[in-house]
Amino acid sequence: SEATRNFDVTINQAGTTFAQKDEQGMLRYGIGVEKRFIGPLNLRLSVGTGRADFGDRQRNIDVERRLEFAVGGLVQL
Repeated sequence: SEATRNFDVTINQAGTTFAQKDEQGMLRYGIGVEKRFIGPLNLRLSVGTGRADFGDRQRNIDVERRLEFAVGGLVQL
């Protein structure tokens, strides 16, 4: 799946301020399992990672491949 983030950016350069809207798309990969627990309650476990390619462009944070773990509960109505 692809996760997108929309955000406002303000740039101060040479005494001038610019404002723009930006969007970032990140592909997410993973696998999970869901199992019925009790009645309508299910438990879900998943693990995954994401990929964002910015090429050689300058960025303010380092983009690393990290594993993400999730545990959750679902109620089926």
